[in-house]
Amino acid sequence: MKVSKKKEKKEKKEKRELTPIEKAHETMRKRRESGEVIKKLNPIERAKKKPTSLRLAINAKCYDCMCFQKKEITLCPSKDCPLYFVRPYQKSTEDDE
Repeated sequence: MKVSKKKEKKEKKEKRELTPIEKAHETMRKRRESGEVIKKLNPIERAKKKPTSLRLAINAKCYDCMCFQKKEITLCPSKDCPLYFVRPYQKSTEDDE
């Protein structure tokens, strides 16, 4: 008897230890299947939930400055801004040679 590829893949996954990201994906999948409503917070809401985080504060400020558009943060033209080099959503400039 042939075992379906999906079932085979699932069995392989169960045999080995899951990575942290795979565990998170599995948890989210279970939450969605149970019907739980998952609300995504914007950077400002995240910063308010954890006010001592500098990274979240920077993300929130950039999000606010760029009129609540994540794509605009990536394209930020303001090079004299003190947060320019630590702004979120930057594309990596390192060469992968």
